[in-house]
Amino acid sequence: MSFRRITISVPEEIAAKAQRAADAGQVESVSAYFAGLAAAEPDWAQAQEILDQMIEEAAGLDDAARGWARSVLEAGDIDVLLVEKLRATVVTSDPHDLHKLDPALGLVVV
Repeated sequence: MSFRRITISVPEEIAAKAQRAADAGQVESVSAYFAGLAAAEPDWAQAQEILDQMIEEAAGLDDAARGWARSVLEAGDIDVLLVEKLRATVVTSDPHDLHKLDPALGLVVV
């Protein structure tokens, strides 16, 4: 694995938290602390590309489908990818939304 040096600015308390983790031996270094966080985070740009492709393959979405999904999850950051005979794939970044879904609707949450 190759490494590239970058410079980031973070709030002082976050920098102190990373340094405490390094000092305690929980991570190899402050850089390793942030690299671990970044590695654990989903690649949202790649996910958006995949979603866009799926929406295109489904011939787009109408406003009614988007409105229904937003009303079910009460969130502004979701998209219905495919709606077909009460089956839908719903994307949400908040796993707490899952309890709002009715399993009888046949929803698959990613």
